[in-house]
Amino acid sequence: MRVTKRQLKRIIKEEKASLLRERVQEGVSRGMHIAVWRTIEEHAEDLQLDLEDPSILVSLAAALDTVSRELRDKARGPMR
Repeated sequence: MRVTKRQLKRIIKEEKASLLRERVQEGVSRGMHIAVWRTIEEHAEDLQLDLEDPSILVSLAAALDTVSRELRDKARGPMR
């Protein structure tokens, strides 16, 4: 199969856009990861929670799992 210059330019443009979107998503993900940890640490301090206590960590992980499920459900949109 032959590819014209115009098609090649379009393919390159689409790939560049795709790579840029991926980089932005990775940056947002990294930024959110840092923000979530900072928030957890700040609130743990305010609530005098020991982040070294395994039971606290298990409870925190369960809460984050719940939030994660809710976010995924929200991203999928309303059920029909």
